[in-house]
Amino acid sequence: MNHRLGLFEYVDIFTGTGENPLARRELEEIEPVWVEVPAGSVSFHHGLTFHLARPNTTGSIRRVHTAIYFADGSTRGEGPYPHPSVERAGIALGAVIASDVTPLAWPLLGGDVPDAPAEGIR
Repeated sequence: MNHRLGLFEYVDIFTGTGENPLARRELEEIEPVWVEVPAGSVSFHHGLTFHLARPNTTGSIRRVHTAIYFADGSTRGEGPYPHPSVERAGIALGAVIASDVTPLAWPLLGGDVPDAPAEGIR
């Protein structure tokens, strides 16, 4: 429920630089709830949920994937922070967030099926 704390500042989770968001005073009294996610499973959480994972103590790489959803027609706002989901696609400030790496999720208005992403998009 920590997504209800009202903290809306940008936290750079992509480069590992900057402040430790889990060291915030607002989180001092909140104990983590550890959830085992078996290999091959998927977990979802609110975008403002403070979260962490225990260290990977195996000899195998632990891969993760992040999906970020924008409402259809959203535009890139101004701000001091770059974001991989719009930087990678070269979306300019004020432009509609629409690219091969930010595809429309189904269903579109009227039940239309979205276009398939271009070949080789990673």
